[in-house]
Amino acid sequence: MASPFSITAPSGAIALDANGRGDVQFSITNISAAPLRGRALIAGLEGVEAAWLTIAGEPERDFPVQVTHQCVVQIQLPPGTPGAQRRFRLDMVGVANPDEVFTQGPTVTFSNPAGSGTVKPELKRGYVAAIAGALIGMLAGASAGIILGVVIGLTVAILGGDLDSLLTGFVVVILISLPGPWLGSALGVWYNLRNRGYDWALPTALGHAVIFPALMAVSILILSIIGDVAAVLLFFVVVVPACIALPPLGARAAVLFLKTGKL
Repeated sequence: MASPFSITAPSGAIALDANGRGDVQFSITNISAAPLRGRALIAGLEGVEAAWLTIAGEPERDFPVQVTHQCVVQIQLPPGTPGAQRRFRLDMVGVANPDEVFTQGPTVTFSNPAGSGTVKPELKRGYVAAIAGALIGMLAGASAGIILGVVIGLTVAILGGDLDSLLTGFVVVILISLPGPWLGSALGVWYNLRNRGYDWALPTALGHAVIFPALMAVSILILSIIGDVAAVLLFFVVVVPACIALPPLGARAAVLFLKTGKL
């Protein structure tokens, strides 16, 4: 059977861009004596993989007699593809009878620079953003906790009007103030990472929320064993900076490693 389709392609080699991308436009005409429904097929030649080439839009179309359709083949090479000239064809078949109604298209040559292909985006680690969020959140949480604790504690003391109520109010201040730095720092980590466009902000914040109280409890236990003025100095010089930096660092590192295998 005579070739039912006429397929034309650009002459000369197609140069891909630095990312290994390029488009090739074909003109396909039904030159038979009857309407046809045709399907475009890509044939990669000489090591060209099928995954590198895709047809934009529908590969199947209705072709009335002497009607021409444009078909665009999109080329996308993987990262690090060696520079070379490569070839492919765009063939057409009749959907109703592909074994007998077919046309082999012209060969198209394309070339790419060495090492081209879509570059994977650089991993945004977010360590500094996590620490900054923890610091700001800790200060905000501590301030809010102290204010709320003082208000409630004073209310309890004033309403009671005796020494026991005053002591109870003081305990209330301590109990309400303590969770402030913990919750505030976790929320700060989540908000700062999310606001700056880093991935996995919530898992990082949850990890921080687990590490922070554990580190604080261990630190307080060690300081209680020391039990002198040195313990107070160590608390402000070592423990506080460590509780600001280590939980967000540890949580972020764990999340990055679990998600990407990198730190």
